[in-house]
Amino acid sequence: MIAVRIPEEIRKYKEKLAFGLTARQLICTILTCAICVPLYWKGKDVIPEDILGWAIMFIALPLLSVGFIRFNGVPMERMAKIFFLTQVLYPIKRKYKSENAFRTWQDMADAEDRPKSSRDRKKFKKYKEELALEKTFLLAEAEANGEATYTSDVDKEAAPYDVDKEKILTVRNPLNNKNNKKNKDENNKKKTETKLAKKAKAIEQKQIDNPEYVPNKREFEILKKYKSEQLKLRKQEIERGKKQLRKKNSVLKKRRHATTIIPKTVQQSIPFIADYDEGLFEVEPNKFSKMYAIKDINYKTAQQDEQVDIFVKLGEFFNHFSDEMKFQICIDNRTMSKKEQQRRVFKQMKNDGNDRHRVEYNKVIARAMSIGKNDMNLQKYITVTIDADSPIEALLRFHKIDAEVVQNLKKIGSDGRVLSTTERLSFFHDKFRRGREGEFHIDYDYIKKQGISSKDYIAPEYMEFRTKHIQVEDEYYRVLYLNNLPKSLQDEFFALLVDQDFPITTTLSIQPVAQDKGLRIVKKQLTGIEANKIDAEKRAIKSGYSPETIPHSIKDAHVQAEELYDDMLNKNQKMFFVTITCLVHGKSLEELDDNCNHVMSIARQYTCQLQCLTIQQEEAWRVTLPFGYHPHDMCVDRALTTEASSIFMPFRNQELFHSGGFYYGRNSISQNLVIVNRTEMKTPSGFILGSSGSGKSFAVKREMLNVFLDDDKTGILVIDPENEYSAICKCFGGTVIKISADSDFYINPMDMNENYGLDEDDDVELTPLSTKKEKALKKKSDYILSIIERMISMGGSDSASMITPSQKTIVDRCVRKAYAEYLDHDFDPEYLPTLLTLQDALDEEGELSVDAHYVAEGVEYFTRGSMDVFSHKTNVDVNNRFVVFNVRDLGEQLRQIALIIVFDFIWNRMVENKNKGIRTYCYCDEIHVMFRSYYSADYLKQLYKRGRKYGLVITGITQDIEDLLQSEQARGMLSNSDFIMMLNQKSENLRVLAGMLNISESQMGYVTNADSGNGLLFAESTLVPFEDKFPEDSYLYKLLSTKFGEGEESDREMAEYVEKLISESNFTEQKTDKEIEKELKDKYGIQAS
Repeated sequence: MIAVRIPEEIRKYKEKLAFGLTARQLICTILTCAICVPLYWKGKDVIPEDILGWAIMFIALPLLSVGFIRFNGVPMERMAKIFFLTQVLYPIKRKYKSENAFRTWQDMADAEDRPKSSRDRKKFKKYKEELALEKTFLLAEAEANGEATYTSDVDKEAAPYDVDKEKILTVRNPLNNKNNKKNKDENNKKKTETKLAKKAKAIEQKQIDNPEYVPNKREFEILKKYKSEQLKLRKQEIERGKKQLRKKNSVLKKRRHATTIIPKTVQQSIPFIADYDEGLFEVEPNKFSKMYAIKDINYKTAQQDEQVDIFVKLGEFFNHFSDEMKFQICIDNRTMSKKEQQRRVFKQMKNDGNDRHRVEYNKVIARAMSIGKNDMNLQKYITVTIDADSPIEALLRFHKIDAEVVQNLKKIGSDGRVLSTTERLSFFHDKFRRGREGEFHIDYDYIKKQGISSKDYIAPEYMEFRTKHIQVEDEYYRVLYLNNLPKSLQDEFFALLVDQDFPITTTLSIQPVAQDKGLRIVKKQLTGIEANKIDAEKRAIKSGYSPETIPHSIKDAHVQAEELYDDMLNKNQKMFFVTITCLVHGKSLEELDDNCNHVMSIARQYTCQLQCLTIQQEEAWRVTLPFGYHPHDMCVDRALTTEASSIFMPFRNQELFHSGGFYYGRNSISQNLVIVNRTEMKTPSGFILGSSGSGKSFAVKREMLNVFLDDDKTGILVIDPENEYSAICKCFGGTVIKISADSDFYINPMDMNENYGLDEDDDVELTPLSTKKEKALKKKSDYILSIIERMISMGGSDSASMITPSQKTIVDRCVRKAYAEYLDHDFDPEYLPTLLTLQDALDEEGELSVDAHYVAEGVEYFTRGSMDVFSHKTNVDVNNRFVVFNVRDLGEQLRQIALIIVFDFIWNRMVENKNKGIRTYCYCDEIHVMFRSYYSADYLKQLYKRGRKYGLVITGITQDIEDLLQSEQARGMLSNSDFIMMLNQKSENLRVLAGMLNISESQMGYVTNADSGNGLLFAESTLVPFEDKFPEDSYLYKLLSTKFGEGEESDREMAEYVEKLISESNFTEQKTDKEIEKELKDKYGIQAS
């Protein structure tokens, strides 16, 4: 916990000039006397005394109130202006009304056709009356003559509904007479131009027919005159076009610069003029803003020295802003509807036979949601505002500001991201249109075609600005401002203020002050205080008292001013004018009052004061929302130093809630859900690390369950050295492949499809079949060579090659022979070779050379001998989306060969899934063992390195971190992974991990002697402590905990076991605290404690 000294408001103390009055008070007093005293002496004999008294009071009270009274810190003359604007001039109730630029242009065009003078308007009115009478007569006549009789609805629709203009004989439009002369002149001019054009074109034709023809003098004159006329006409055309554009631009300019000073609609009430690309808003003429989303950091759980470091770096971040910039820190805490929460985290039904599991899993998530504040969405933003003459200039300046803001946030340990224009508009849409969150969609091309504004997409239907609250549709808001700060303030105050169970938006509007200007302000005040102090001491001595008996207010002001001056001069402290406002929400006025009282009570606990901005609600509303609009007439800002400003610490603790992610438990600090989407990470590969009994296997199975229920296609492949995952695989209809010397399940290492050899950049459709064959054969040859090397090197060095280059050539030749028929038949599975096919080719070569014989002899043990488990065609359902490779019963040497074969199968499946648009998840248990082999370690490296491009999400699982970290490859993969789940760890292992992942001492406590299922979750740059209390009364818990002895149970037995668990389950959702409180209030009229 950090506490800092809050300086007194330096501008609060006013120098006393005479009679203990400030300059403002003295001027108003003198002015009042100068008017009222002569008025009294001259009017006492003429005007009745009571009337004269009222007149003097009518004059004196406003003048004296200007000098002596401030309302919410606002001088009375400004308050009078605000009152007139908000309560008299501005409409209190405003509705939605779209402004269409095209409609405005059409109105302007219609206005040009209407008569201007009163005489013309009378003529036009008479003309309309006469025209209506003649039309009526002609229509009646036509109907009497049978010309307008209809035999069917079709004829009626096709018949004319008006009189032909040529039949109008007795009346003429008076406006046409004015245009007759003009039209006649233009027609004559066109005739003249046509004759001239004919002559000029005839001359030009002569020149075309005879290139050597030279026009005579008269023809030269005609051509010259024609070109001059054409140029003149072109200039006139351009001028007419410019005139039309000026009219259109005048409409757009009025909209851009918001010339209307009286907001009459909700669109006009939204405080920005225009939105541009890259998230740029123009909030006032030539004032532009950008908004940045900032990531939270673990401040609350940090050690004292770590908190001090963050505090100091935040102050350096504030100091970075110059006096030319203004910035806001906005913390928006809004509620999410239950429907929105479920949409974000619940599994959607797929009608694939597993929906009952999804329903059960949704209940598990719902119970976890009932704890904590999962219905609250806390987001943090910084909005920077600058002055610029044009949007282009603002964008260019912001390019540098963007980089600096993000860079300085990273120094604190946070991160920042510029919000796009669409994201900013979406934020305000959700803010103004509660209950329709997430429904924002905008089509900029449509906006341009229709001539409407983006405000039409975000504005509410109705707004009402009252003296003490704002109503937006059916919701109520009130803006409070922080006043009367104490002498000292703790960093926890701001966190408690913003973290509520109801929607609240808290904003720090900060205006940096140039250092020289700030020092001048302090020096000026200090000089005035010292002068008053000297005067007070003189008066005390003159009265016979000690000079120490001067008023404490002067003493305190002098001490505060000196300390502030010293801080700014010697301690790298800048001055900021800070306005702190809170926008509190309530569904009714009663709820709004309760919420406001709750927030104000928190402020009182820290001897602060939150007050309602009476009559200034609209201005405060604009300031609080992160538009980048800064206060003009509010006068509630405080002059604070860098240190005092930094005590309003915006950081608290990190949350992990990725859109479209999986549920991993609850945040140990906030108790909010931990939702992580690994597929959106730059490097989705990861590790799950935990000692024995830490809940590691259960955590892995829970993620498998997440993947399995998320959709009905994603592949799950598991390498299982300890028979840990066979049961859950069978429970969900997967395939368990038990690989052992006596197993009846076989995988053919020679399996190869046509896309096997393609790189991630190759196009599956465009790559010729011949190229696919060549690439596949090359890659498979290299793979078979590694298997044969491993077979021959059993018992030897793992990394050393046991065959010579000439033997490698023989193996490559034999592989090509083995695949020849398969490739000739264009990858027909009927002709797919096996290791026996390769053995036959080696035997043939062995008759011709010693090297070939050596290789054939070394391989035969695995093809025709006791270990021929890999020499058969694949006979299991490898196309199942959930496949577990059980390698528990393999010896160490055969296991290494099996791992190479399984890795190749995973690669095959990964490529195949990628071509189908399907993602693949791979889990490698006891991964530290795999790094002991050069071949399997190299395969793992390739999967971790290149898997993302193929849609692979691979996870290594181990309890032996010490062995894992001995491998340089493993260390590199661990440090480059963006997902690491750490459960309970041994202290010696934890130290190494802490150095690699930058884990603080306080965070290490969450993985030291931690309960099962608890630990730390690292996702990209975010590290949060989590706990997973999976409900034991859910049948899913029993399925995830199931582990049979040998995993030999049939699919039917497993299906019966699952049905039994489901039938015995009575798992239900748990009500939230808010739901319980509401029930108590509705039923018994009492409030839950």
